[in-house]
Amino acid sequence: MRILFQIFNSDGGGFSNVVLLLRSMIKSYREDRLLFVASDRTDVSGLKDAGGIEVRLIPVRSFVELERARLLFNGVGSLARSWGADVVWSFNLGPFRRQGIPQVVSLHNAFEVVPWSLARTHPLGLVHSVFLRAAFRRGLGCSDGVIVQTQDMRSLVRKIRGCPSRIAVIPKAVETDADLAAGPIPAPVAARVLPDGRWFTYLYVASWFSHKNHEVLFSALEQLRRSNVPIRLVVSIEPELLHSETAEVRRLVLEGRIVPVGWVAKEWLRALYNAADGCLMPSLIESLSSSHLEAMQWGKPQIVSDLPYAHALCGDAAIYASPEDPTAWSGEMLRLREDVALRERLVAAGRRRMEMMPNSWTQVAMKARSFLEEVSRSGRPRDMAACGREL
Repeated sequence: MRILFQIFNSDGGGFSNVVLLLRSMIKSYREDRLLFVASDRTDVSGLKDAGGIEVRLIPVRSFVELERARLLFNGVGSLARSWGADVVWSFNLGPFRRQGIPQVVSLHNAFEVVPWSLARTHPLGLVHSVFLRAAFRRGLGCSDGVIVQTQDMRSLVRKIRGCPSRIAVIPKAVETDADLAAGPIPAPVAARVLPDGRWFTYLYVASWFSHKNHEVLFSALEQLRRSNVPIRLVVSIEPELLHSETAEVRRLVLEGRIVPVGWVAKEWLRALYNAADGCLMPSLIESLSSSHLEAMQWGKPQIVSDLPYAHALCGDAAIYASPEDPTAWSGEMLRLREDVALRERLVAAGRRRMEMMPNSWTQVAMKARSFLEEVSRSGRPRDMAACGREL
């Protein structure tokens, strides 16, 4: 099968997962060919040595969203037809027109489908969220299949007019040694985060976006500092991003209670978890968070937001705290530190829940490839002219 995969512009942990998925797919299906289409601002170094994957980068000469719109209106279809694609597979935003070739969109961005009361909190602002949601709906109406990560996301996307009938629920995986060779924490970071017998260390792996809600943790740490409790928080934030924060936050950094380690490469992510005693996840909105899965897979107790998305994923494998209440977080952080039996119970529950998830990126790739083939073989796509009317 010949698969055109387009993502246009992406980075961070989510894109690292995409790279693992595509590498696993082409490794498992060596007869397949995959054309990876993205903007020239995308780091494709992780794909260059993957046989069977051809990379096509689109130059961004002006406003990035204008270039994305050009690609989704005409560029994808032109590339797909000239390359001879059997199916077009898009990440979050699909083509805005039918191309005469079956199209599948993978939805990982919860902002595109959650109720407007949540979507309006998008870190790039209200206007961006409005256009993002409109663009998603346009692409959805032109698609023949959808891949989502959870049953909750499936329920949300099904409510959108024009949603195709084929919807596959395929959760992400946590990388195994077969997916990626793990390595040690780089020495400069290890010197700051490895256990020294004094601190109880929490870990929060998340980008520096407003909906990730770091502020509630910083306020909770300030409360613990005032009580002289030896608890610290390792965060995957570049240190310079905290320089403009409040005096209290800067003091927490200076005292070693907040330890910003910057971008965490996939290769040493597991070692970073091994160096922590517990994990925190106060995010306000998620589709399927890798941070939750990694904590459960790698045996770390976690405190998470008392929100439906977290309950659906973690169940009895987490402690819950209001995402708006720093006192609740400081109290639960202290309780987890002092209760060994509680930590052991949460770890055991997390491992049980992970038995229901894909056990590797190879398994995720096989499920996705099966769905792509199903859509590709389903026959002629819906009427090309109907795309706009469905919206």
